[in-house]
Amino acid sequence: MIIQKKLRQSRKYLAIAALLTLVGCSGTEIENYGECPAVIIVKDTSELTIFRDGSKQNQKDVEFQVRVDSYKGSCKTSFESDRSGKIHVDLQLKFDVIPGPLIVNRRENFRYYVAIVNIKGDILAKEIFSTSLEFDKNTGRQSKIEKLTQKIFFRSSESGVDFDILVGLQLSPEQLDYNLTKKYR
Repeated sequence: MIIQKKLRQSRKYLAIAALLTLVGCSGTEIENYGECPAVIIVKDTSELTIFRDGSKQNQKDVEFQVRVDSYKGSCKTSFESDRSGKIHVDLQLKFDVIPGPLIVNRRENFRYYVAIVNIKGDILAKEIFSTSLEFDKNTGRQSKIEKLTQKIFFRSSESGVDFDILVGLQLSPEQLDYNLTKKYR
């Protein structure tokens, strides 16, 4: 009962929780960090486990798993005469993909999102990206690097530190429930 109540609360406040629950990532860096928005890998959406259809979600039924591992990047700010401007953030996101015992396809697809939020936590933009990884027959865990650029326009009273860039895997409600409940297992 307590777990179900927490799940409902977590889903309801996911946008707020995204700002508060972070993954500590080793090897993450942004050049010119003092001028740049923070990049945050959202803990609750940082992992995706795909199970065989109709399974009871145990480890022997896993087709594959994906985890947002880390990022690195750089940013550049350009100003107009009134001190408004734009920030270009170049990111390289690293994903770890692990085949499970029931992997069906040699080519697996997954989706991830990148969202820009302001200092109040309002989502200003969100984009969903799709990518795939092809497994070799004899290969286990693999990494996938995705490169992208985000542009943030700001007013004269703002700077790069007034924004955050949120990154996570695009999950279905059931996949999010799984991530939230495995914390309590």
